[in-house]
Amino acid sequence: MQLFLFGHSWLSFITQNYIETFAAADSPDSESFKLAGAILSGTQGPAGNIRVIGSYIMSFLAFFIGKRKPSAITRLLVDKSYNKPFKPAKTAFDWISRDRDEVNAYVNDPFCGTHCSIGFYKDMLNGLMRIHSNEAFDRIPKDLPIYVFSGSADPVGEMGKSTTALVDIYRKKGIRDLEYILYPDARHELLNETNREEVMGNLLSWLIKQTDKNEFRR
Repeated sequence: MQLFLFGHSWLSFITQNYIETFAAADSPDSESFKLAGAILSGTQGPAGNIRVIGSYIMSFLAFFIGKRKPSAITRLLVDKSYNKPFKPAKTAFDWISRDRDEVNAYVNDPFCGTHCSIGFYKDMLNGLMRIHSNEAFDRIPKDLPIYVFSGSADPVGEMGKSTTALVDIYRKKGIRDLEYILYPDARHELLNETNREEVMGNLLSWLIKQTDKNEFRR
């Protein structure tokens, strides 16, 4: 069975961790968890000292407020800045898509836009620093096919800068089968964007290409 791992946004960080940990050649689980490819959407790469500072802030808040409690400060630091490039914004989530119906559906969904705990953000920041270390990047199998796609107006990927930096690192680390598409003016939720048919078409083409490769190898 051919297994492709697909991670979007926060789940893309888990996908990055997976290919650095379980897919690594020296991992005892590398054969049990053999991947045909990994897909990263709406992701980001290293962010330098800003995450170290953020981790200290979250630790401070967790100590005085409690790690299981949400905080308006964490929301302000992590999410609020995403909407700034889209002023005047009609909702707090204009950054996710240019499709107004999709944004409204997100706003009206009680399971979306959850205000997470201080402890969650603290752990996520620490996890991002770990998965974006040089040692972690070195563990990614060089023959693992990786497909990355993002929007040039996605604030999570720093308007393409952070995502492009991640792809550049993969190239420098010798990832041989690497494809990257940066869609002009597209925002965070590319599968719910105004050009979603183009996005899904390109993704399907890549999956078919990888599947055909693996079938040929057999």
